[in-house]
Amino acid sequence: MNIQLQSELVITDRNPENADFNNPEGASYGKVWNIAMTINGGEVYFHFVRWNDEKNANNLLQKIKKEIADGGKLNMEHWTFHHLAYGSRAYQEQGGELELMQFEREQEGRQW
Repeated sequence: MNIQLQSELVITDRNPENADFNNPEGASYGKVWNIAMTINGGEVYFHFVRWNDEKNANNLLQKIKKEIADGGKLNMEHWTFHHLAYGSRAYQEQGGELELMQFEREQEGRQW
């Protein structure tokens, strides 16, 4: 099991007054932090809470790691499946390659 922080750049607001050629919707962006856990040979789960602040996310991460180190178990009701880690055993066994191929074909406008 591997548990770590990950950040994502997300749209936090849309304001047409901020629109321009490169940003036609007037989107504003910000960073959010997730706690990601990889288990079962490559299944990646995200904790259901996301933070705008790395410090708060890291505080919970440390609590989770301590709980596990002390022999505790995770409450999986607080975790959501996100994706299969590329190239992992789970990715290969659960059809991750087919999902990637389908996604690439859809991006190119082709159907299966």
